[in-house]
Amino acid sequence: MPDITMCPGAGCNKKDTCYRHTATQTTPYQVWAQYGPENCTHYWPIDGRRDVDGKWEMDVIRDPNSGIVL
Repeated sequence: MPDITMCPGAGCNKKDTCYRHTATQTTPYQVWAQYGPENCTHYWPIDGRRDVDGKWEMDVIRDPNSGIVL
């Protein structure tokens, strides 16, 4: 389970490049929150590529506040 608050990405045009939306939920106890799509301060950009199913394969995940690669 990702140890983050995930986002369903409703109405967000950045959801396909945001780790909070593309991370894979692995348990029914995952925490979710709907962040506002306009100027979202919780956007967590990912660098990576899509696999054959359209899911992101993470190469690099950066902390949105510090820029540190996780």
